[in-house]
Formats: sequence, structure tokens, C-alpha cells
Amino acid sequence: MAMNKAERCAMDRLEKELAHARALGWPSYEKPKRAKINATGGGPLFVGWTFNAYNNSISQGCSNGVNHSTSRTDTTTTQRAEPHEGFFVTRIEAIQALRHEATRQCAERLAKIDAMLAAPSPELTHHG
Repeated sequence: MAMNKAERCAMDRLEKELAHARALGWPSYEKPKRAKINATGGGPLFVGWTFNAYNNSISQGCSNGVNHSTSRTDTTTTQRAEPHEGFFVTRIEAIQALRHEATRQCAERLAKIDAMLAAPSPELTHHG
């Protein structure tokens, strides 16, 4: 039997709550290791994946060990340090690394909030 509109809405809400509860846990997989890139420069381009924790995105990029790109795979675009997150061999490794970093950031925020909750509350202390 098909669900009516109210039942479908309730089911959608429960599915969303379940997804949120699952998301609060640490990943069940190990944090992927960064790819090892020859740091001498001038060698063949390493093409891999990286992530941006600020905007929750992944992208393909490349590196020759000295110069890097996080948006192109045919040539490097910047002469600077490797992306903070590093490069990963596969797309799924970059997503897993992003998930680990997002979990770490959320846990840090929640721990700070928990510490505020555990601190004595000024409105509960008596000033007399």
C-alpha cells in the first residue's frame, strides 16, 4: 500500500535523522595515506586527487614534486608547497580523507561546546 503525504513526510524525516546519526560517527576505514611524490621536480607529472576541507570538494590535480596544480592534470600552475591535504592516488581515497578531516573538525567543535556546557554557568552561581 502506498504511503499518504503525511506518512511520506514522516518517513523522510526519519531517514534524514538516521543519516545524521550515522554521520556523527568516526569512519570505519583507516585514513588514507598521501601519495609519495618525487620531490626533486622536473620529473614526470604525478596525477592524483586532492580535497578542499573548506568547501567539501575534491579535485584532480598534478605535481612534479616542486610545482603543483589542484585544477589541471596536464601542467602545474603554482610553485608553492603541495596542497595542505596532499595528493591521493584514487578519487575514493581523497573522499575518505575528506571525510576523516570533516569528522575531525566537527569533533573539535563539539568538544569545545561540550566543554562550555561542563563549565560552571554564571547564572547558576549566587552573588550575594
